[in-house]
Amino acid sequence: MAWYYGTYSCGHEGRVNIIGPTKDRQWKADRHFEHMCPECYEKWQEEERDRKSREAAEKSKEMELPELAGTEKQVKWAMTLRISAIESMLWMIDRVKDSVMIECEDGSRKQMDKEELAEAVDCGCMAHTDARFWIDRRSEAHKTLIIFAREYLKKEEEIPKDVMEEMIDEDIRLAVAPENPVKPGIVRLSVSDSGSLEARYVKDDDFIGIVKEKGFRWNGSAWEKAIDEFTGAIDDRAAEIGNALLANGFTVMFYSEWTRQMAISVGFEEETGRWIKWNAKRQMFAICWDGYNDTLYQAARKLPGAAWRDGCMMVPAEFYRELDDFAETMGFRYSKRARMEEKRKAEETNGYRKADVREPDRKKPTDEERLRKVLESSRAIIEDLKDEA
Repeated sequence: MAWYYGTYSCGHEGRVNIIGPTKDRQWKADRHFEHMCPECYEKWQEEERDRKSREAAEKSKEMELPELAGTEKQVKWAMTLRISAIESMLWMIDRVKDSVMIECEDGSRKQMDKEELAEAVDCGCMAHTDARFWIDRRSEAHKTLIIFAREYLKKEEEIPKDVMEEMIDEDIRLAVAPENPVKPGIVRLSVSDSGSLEARYVKDDDFIGIVKEKGFRWNGSAWEKAIDEFTGAIDDRAAEIGNALLANGFTVMFYSEWTRQMAISVGFEEETGRWIKWNAKRQMFAICWDGYNDTLYQAARKLPGAAWRDGCMMVPAEFYRELDDFAETMGFRYSKRARMEEKRKAEETNGYRKADVREPDRKKPTDEERLRKVLESSRAIIEDLKDEA
């Protein structure tokens, strides 16, 4: 191992550490210095990426491709990858003689001609607007073409034309536009396979701000809100986010007539961040709320036995009645487990043995009364002695 010094093709001086047989080291060093120095090469790569990205953006507009969703850097790179993949797929299709056999997901095999393959590419590009889809499949144009072909065949098989027309009509009925729309396009609300609520829209700062405020997180392909006991019913959450989007000038397509009506009439139950939970480890009720709120803290702190632990105000179970009054006054809801423990504690309390216990008479004689009693007793003794005399 030795250091070799030289001049790169860009004119900068540098050195390189060469290992291996001594007779080959000079040859390796010469080959190394035929290239640009690391700094110039990195700068050149960045310039090339920018150039390709600009070309890809222009071609995307010419081809009327949909915008990609993702971070700025992901979208910038994915646009280039998508154009490259499309060109490679069209090159493959152009070399198909008559038709090709595509193996479907269920194991069956179907023929597809050039026209169908080209249409499959168009449909695939319209359907896959997530930047990560193209990044994950870079340099895999052949596999991407097969994916698009399978999706195309599945779509053709599962959705007959008349059914598709009905679905389009239904989509139109479920879409709601504000009186004064300020945003183009449509926000689409849907339920994922895992039961989460998803919202899809082109990249827009106002849209992102609204969904983030409502607890949505980016999952790589859509803005998603996980649904659980503390979020409330998914229909309420869909109506709530739909209502907020409509109020801010977005057109929204709901996934059901019921959620559409609730959003318009404000008939949904608003999500709350105020909960009475049960802490099994401490066997205490936990008062939890979102963010900083000194008023809630001071009010909760006044409850009997209250103590701040683990980011919540803990209250001993025996003070469930006082806690119930607090929850009603301050707008808190009980979790299922907390409500069950409250009921159990109430039954336990009602089962206590009852007894009518009175305090002892604590009235004590004064010192004057004590002395008088002693003197009276003394005179009685004297009188007895006189009689015996």
